[in-house]
Amino acid sequence: MLQQMETDIYFLGRHYLCGIASQILAYDHQHLIQGQILTGSFLLRKYRNSTTYPVSTLALFDELDGLCVTRITESFYFYSKYPHFTIVVKGMNHMQTASGKPPSHIEKNDLVTEISDTDAHEQLASIINALHVVYEIPDQFPHLFNNCSSYSCILQLETVTQNIYDSTDTFDTGFSYISADEMRIKMMSRQSILEASQMKTYNFNEIDGSSFRYQSKGRQLVIDEDDIVTTRPSWILGSLKYVPGVDSQGKPILTIKSSTLKLPSDYPIKSLAGIHYCKVLSSARVIE
Repeated sequence: MLQQMETDIYFLGRHYLCGIASQILAYDHQHLIQGQILTGSFLLRKYRNSTTYPVSTLALFDELDGLCVTRITESFYFYSKYPHFTIVVKGMNHMQTASGKPPSHIEKNDLVTEISDTDAHEQLASIINALHVVYEIPDQFPHLFNNCSSYSCILQLETVTQNIYDSTDTFDTGFSYISADEMRIKMMSRQSILEASQMKTYNFNEIDGSSFRYQSKGRQLVIDEDDIVTTRPSWILGSLKYVPGVDSQGKPILTIKSSTLKLPSDYPIKSLAGIHYCKVLSSARVIE
């Protein structure tokens, strides 16, 4: 049966006596069976503990089991350590680990339940659902999760990044780059972020128009090489320099030059060792 199924990942689920058969099957095919769920059933004594039974097992029991309540207690003692789990549902009887009309021997020996069948089955389903691992398929599009009507609001958003690697790296010869050839990024536009954060409409072309106007008519900023100094006083006195000029096409530019001081980690004055002194251009000054 296992060989006919088109998958290599198997999980078993059985009730009461059928759970005895399924755990034997799982043990014999432990290289295929990833786990099993037993309702109203238990692992046999011959396995005794988690180290001798290799297949992860969730055993779901009822508190008011009239058939094997003491055996449930034994199972709880020996099989409540990872990778096995034994959970007892309060107020549930044996037949509520299944459904339908109970066989005569269960009807005769089972204890009276304290919860409804619906409640019992919902609790069982909730426990089983909490056990299994869920893999969420990543969203292929960026997304805004909320809008902000006040400045104290935090805008929640996500971007999407996909790394693309050299296809020849799959041969693992060592001749290909192992870093990404490119990073494909999708993100929300500045227009959409502004609209979501400030709750008003922004004209997309108007935003681009401001940038185009600056590029065509504004004075461009040019970052020059740092002026490397050797003493702290020189760095302190060496203010950030703003030098106006023109580029090769005669357009106005403003060249920015900064002084910098780098002290090695073996610098004689230990309190200053390994410090990098730099000066940073204010973004507000750029806008001015």
